Amino acid sequence: FALGIVGTFSSPDPDPLVGVFFFWIYKACFEAGPDQASWGKQRFKVKVVTLDGSRMSLRIATLRCFAWIVSTVTVVAAIAR
Repeated sequence: FALGIVGTFSSPDPDPLVGVFFFWIYKACFEAGPDQASWGKQRFKVKVVTLDGSRMSLRIATLRCFAWIVSTVTVVAAIAR
């Protein structure tokens, strides 16, 4: 999760919303951008597209990013239980 990245730039106990913000910038902006992929996906020549093969909008990339966060938090909470 992106919270570890923020911790290196600020106090040892960063605000989680700052981590979510930076994660959103990274994930949604890269996937909706001209390369259609984050750095890891670019490395493996994978592109994120819509069902018709076109580039996704920032709105759809944002919804996809926050859906990923919700699903990840749910799985981690279930495992930690």
